[in-house]
Amino acid sequence: MPVDLGALFDPASAAFVLGGTAIATAVRCGWDQSRAACAALVRFLSFRVAEQANRAALARAITEIERRGYLCADIPTPPDPHLADALNHYRRKGSASAMVAREHDRRAERDAILLRAIQPFEQAGELAPVLGLAGTLIAIAQLTQDGAVGETGSLVISAAIAGAVLSSLYGVFLAHFIALPLGQAIKRKALRDETVRADLLEWAAILIENRRDADPAIAMRTAA
Repeated sequence: MPVDLGALFDPASAAFVLGGTAIATAVRCGWDQSRAACAALVRFLSFRVAEQANRAALARAITEIERRGYLCADIPTPPDPHLADALNHYRRKGSASAMVAREHDRRAERDAILLRAIQPFEQAGELAPVLGLAGTLIAIAQLTQDGAVGETGSLVISAAIAGAVLSSLYGVFLAHFIALPLGQAIKRKALRDETVRADLLEWAAILIENRRDADPAIAMRTAA
């Protein structure tokens, strides 16, 4: 059975549900949390931890530090800013375990930020069906107030019924096909990036320790 997709689009109902959900979510979550959600969405769409590029940068940086010492300049840094921060901590402390511990602390902070950033998407998932129901009730209220008869009245009634049905449809669609799945997708991608970072730092720490064990002169060159 063919479906007329044009009949499923009602600009007024869509604007009411989308705008109402956005405003209600922002009011419920507050500015800071809403801004964190927007930032998480931007990162989800535009950023990922490139494993190979960061691995190569870490290897070059560790080699230069071992060859020239911790305080040498012009060390290549990983593209990921959090890995770069961990590497700089290694340069300051001269300890692979301190580097890994630093990243563990930073990850705990990022996990807390991620949790706050996902909550607005969950709130939008709860609020969207409510706004859809509100749009349905408004359309029904207009239907009872108009009370038109004749051909014109039939058109008004049909439009009001269509708006009522579509408002509920938009609310369900926004909640279960956009807001909630998007929040979970952002979470999955963030966890994937954190796993890549953890694996790279573990690899870097093993690389540092293995090179020191193989060449004691490295420990002397990198001594504080």
